[in-house]
Amino acid sequence: MKLLIDASSINKKNILASVPGYIFRLIDMFATENGLELLVDYSMLQFFKKKYPHLIIYTIKRNYVLYRLPFFGEIYGRFVYKNAISKISHSVEIIPSDLDRSTNVHSSAKRIVIIYDLKAIKDGPFFERRRNFRFYDFLITNAAKVIAISEYTRRDLETLFNVPKSKIHVIYCSVNTPKQTFWNQQSPLPQKYLLYVNTLLPQKNILTLVKAFENIKQNISHHLVIVGKETSYWKREILPYINSHGLGDRIILFQNLPVENLWHLYKNASVFVTPSLREGFGYTPIEAALCKVPVICSRCEALPYSTQGLLNYYEPAKDYKALACKIDEVLNNPPSEQQLEKIAEKYKKDYSSERQLDLFKKVLHDIEE
Repeated sequence: MKLLIDASSINKKNILASVPGYIFRLIDMFATENGLELLVDYSMLQFFKKKYPHLIIYTIKRNYVLYRLPFFGEIYGRFVYKNAISKISHSVEIIPSDLDRSTNVHSSAKRIVIIYDLKAIKDGPFFERRRNFRFYDFLITNAAKVIAISEYTRRDLETLFNVPKSKIHVIYCSVNTPKQTFWNQQSPLPQKYLLYVNTLLPQKNILTLVKAFENIKQNISHHLVIVGKETSYWKREILPYINSHGLGDRIILFQNLPVENLWHLYKNASVFVTPSLREGFGYTPIEAALCKVPVICSRCEALPYSTQGLLNYYEPAKDYKALACKIDEVLNNPPSEQQLEKIAEKYKKDYSSERQLDLFKKVLHDIEE
């Protein structure tokens, strides 16, 4: 079987985002399997050649001025994408980004589509949601198999689309710890800190965490360390709140950290907190728990499923006082080393690359029959 993984949605600007991170994990899982090929954006060709020198790599070259034009850009993107895949001889292709509208084309190969979440048809203006619904409907209808990254996403698919249960498979995101961690940034780390790692968008509910920290900062000596790329929401809403409430000397933002630095932050945090409102899976609480760090999270969407009810939860998700109480509770009565070890071992087993690869192989076997 010749298997093509579409990595063409990865570019230099989004390479550290969550979906590209998933795609890299997916490629790494299949990297030693026979018959694997990649489709990448032309601007990333040298990067992928260096990272995966043993793989056959095809490219797609876009004019990004045209690609980003409203309406016309989508038509142009489909044309270029269709032209690229038509030149590749493969039997199965995995579409691991449900955010790239260029993939909204018919293909001669059997398709496996990976769905992270369906927030694009839940949030936003009505007509935009309908447009997104049609896009997902096309992807799902024309796929041989659909992979949901969590039980929550699977339930959403069954509720919102007429998808046969036999067509949907739940395969979690693989989460593996790096071989080494270190801190080589110019800014030193505080001795004690609470940690948040996620995108800085409204649906991730960072403001609730900032307010909760403000509520208890007089009673603790910890800093709040935030890892995420600055967004207009951060600059417009969160940063002014931090400055106007005198929190600037206790809150630290890090951006674009190498993986070894990020995992160093995980391992040395007092508590990890994720107050997210929207999650298709939720990498970061799993990653923190693998480092045997106490984790606090909301009960929104996929989080209770992916974390398996093993962590510390608070609700309602936007109640900063409830979150402040939970942080105070966990700091004063942290889980035992034995409890943290047990959770880490459970996640290590359930979310290993080996386990997810075995599940993918079963899906591929079903397609071949």
